[in-house]
Amino acid sequence: MGFEPMTERGPSVAVFFKCTSPRLPAAVVSRIPRLLASDAADQLTLIRSCVARGKAQAASLTVAGRGGPYAEIVRAVGAVVLGSRAVSEEPSQFPRVARLDADRLIERLAVETGLRLDLESHSTGGQVGAAYVRWPDGHRSVLTWQPGVSLRRARETARNVEFARAVGVPAPRYELVADLDDEVAVVQELLPGSSPKGVDVRLVEEMLAVDRRLYGVLAGTDIAAVPLYLTESGPGFCLHEPLQAYSARSRRLLEWVHEVGRTVPPTMSGDDLVHPDFHPDNVLVTDDGVLSAVVDWDGAARGDARFGIVNMRFFGPPGRLAPEVVRRIDAAIDEALTPDEMRPYWAALSLRLVDWSIRHSTPADTEGWLDLAESRIS
Repeated sequence: MGFEPMTERGPSVAVFFKCTSPRLPAAVVSRIPRLLASDAADQLTLIRSCVARGKAQAASLTVAGRGGPYAEIVRAVGAVVLGSRAVSEEPSQFPRVARLDADRLIERLAVETGLRLDLESHSTGGQVGAAYVRWPDGHRSVLTWQPGVSLRRARETARNVEFARAVGVPAPRYELVADLDDEVAVVQELLPGSSPKGVDVRLVEEMLAVDRRLYGVLAGTDIAAVPLYLTESGPGFCLHEPLQAYSARSRRLLEWVHEVGRTVPPTMSGDDLVHPDFHPDNVLVTDDGVLSAVVDWDGAARGDARFGIVNMRFFGPPGRLAPEVVRRIDAAIDEALTPDEMRPYWAALSLRLVDWSIRHSTPADTEGWLDLAESRIS
């Protein structure tokens, strides 16, 4: 993402980035505060340093007042900026994921590609955000944003969605994938339907049927497998450090996640197409509650589509699902997976939701996710 240098003193800005070098030396990481602190009036806090043990470790800086061209400097030492946000008070230890700024993205699309989309409204759902836009010819679409993702990876997701569509899954066609240097703008087909007002057993059955359609559809392809992030942090999600810092209970969960990670490969096995965030918030339904679309395919890749069944159990906030729905999903997990097959998926989703809750939600929600995670620890 391109950022303008701050030219006046003002609120602090948290800058989130990830290391891109295979093993970024700690000496390079230590240079970042000094490079940014060109103005003696600036106060920089290195909230969390890059740990040079993996390929994509997240980190953040807080720049108080005039920070200079920090995005360019961060990139110069081998990192990609993921996002930024204003910080009005003492920053939390771990950064939140930045949300879509639709007005800015539409303007940047116009400058970079010549395409002028009209913003109609913002979507109320999703963790990162989406917006409804209108093309010059009048048809409506959905604008989404992928910071820190390569054009190749975004195009691969678009290709994977076509595999889903080919087997009858109602998934949105990618109408545009635009490379904006350090972020990718995606314009997707607007499919009919709306977010479900509730989740019943019928919707669960329809989602299970959709998931089964994804079995084996990537056989014979060279598409990358889904990473599990059980032994190192993911790129902005599935972070390990929040669990290590939050509480003794979250540390015990992280120890179990690491234990599971040492027994399985770092990526999924299988030739299925995996929707990595398959839950009721990512489906649309008709007025009478029939599933009409599956959306938010970011990160779709090769692996074991039964992961989607486990993912349905991690639909929150905790306690949101009715008891009969929980029983049906639990039965589907037990029917489809042995305990050994289920364990790495449960670990990956426990890590994802507890980490996300620590950084974005309330302590009560975090305790609820810990309750769910611990219910199948073995």
